[in-house]
Amino acid sequence: MTNKVRYRFVLVLPVLCIIVGFFAPEYQLDLLATACIYGLFAASVDFSYGYAGILNLGSALYFGIGSYTMAYGLKHGFDSLLLFIAGMVLSVIIASVIGYVGFRVKASQVHFGLIGLALTLGVQQLAISLYHFTGGSNGITNVPLMSFHLFGLDVSFQSHTSYYFFVILTVFVLFLALWTLVHSQFGKVTKALRHDESKLETMGYNPMRVKMTVHLITACISSIAGALFVPVSGIAYPDLFGVAFSMSVLIWVALGGTGTLIGPMLAAIVLKLGESTLSSSFQETYMLVIGLVFVVMVIMAPGGSAGLLHRMIKKG
Repeated sequence: MTNKVRYRFVLVLPVLCIIVGFFAPEYQLDLLATACIYGLFAASVDFSYGYAGILNLGSALYFGIGSYTMAYGLKHGFDSLLLFIAGMVLSVIIASVIGYVGFRVKASQVHFGLIGLALTLGVQQLAISLYHFTGGSNGITNVPLMSFHLFGLDVSFQSHTSYYFFVILTVFVLFLALWTLVHSQFGKVTKALRHDESKLETMGYNPMRVKMTVHLITACISSIAGALFVPVSGIAYPDLFGVAFSMSVLIWVALGGTGTLIGPMLAAIVLKLGESTLSSSFQETYMLVIGLVFVVMVIMAPGGSAGLLHRMIKKG
């Protein structure tokens, strides 16, 4: 997929989502909002893995932290903006520890991924154990919509439709920020980091500092995605930290095309919408079909759907 085509997708997709918001019923808007949130999460993971080559098998950790922070805070009447910040700060602290340990010892991709995997499994069990704070295996339920104070104004969402527009705006502003970042000088540095770390060091850059910056940005955006998710679903539950969720986002990235941003985002949106549409009728076979599609794409189109589309455009 050429940069021009990707840029058109970046501009057209939010416009389509806004148009849909004026006509679709609330339950469909909740589904589309969730799909877009997952798309943002996938784009943040692609920024880390597809551009900088940082593989984290426990990427759901930061999504879960943002979700639980927002859910607990909203249930106790805290300002939503403060909860966004609290989730990001907590994610940054944990990501800093993981990054320092992993990058300092120059852990391989697999070893760094396993560090994240082990930690997210531990936090998932912790969420189940701390019943009085997290609701245990049931999670934190009946989470209300957001309300916050901004520039002296009180903003309170009275319906899921109004919150839908807030989600779409936030998701695509953050996606545009990521898009701008990967096409900046820093984006070129992250690509160089993935291809040849030692060469990057000879050019005067500190690879550990670049890795840490990418890792922290990913943690922040994943946390925001998790925080946005909770008011839509009305619940934060332990599986948001789960291995299955972490693996799902990596599948979205692979199917969409690593190092494209828009590819993983579209893959996450399409698969989430498809899951909700088809899983009710084909509940037992849906995940098998997705698994087969993943295997076929890895074999036939290693660059994902974005890479496949790019080759088709060049041949055309």
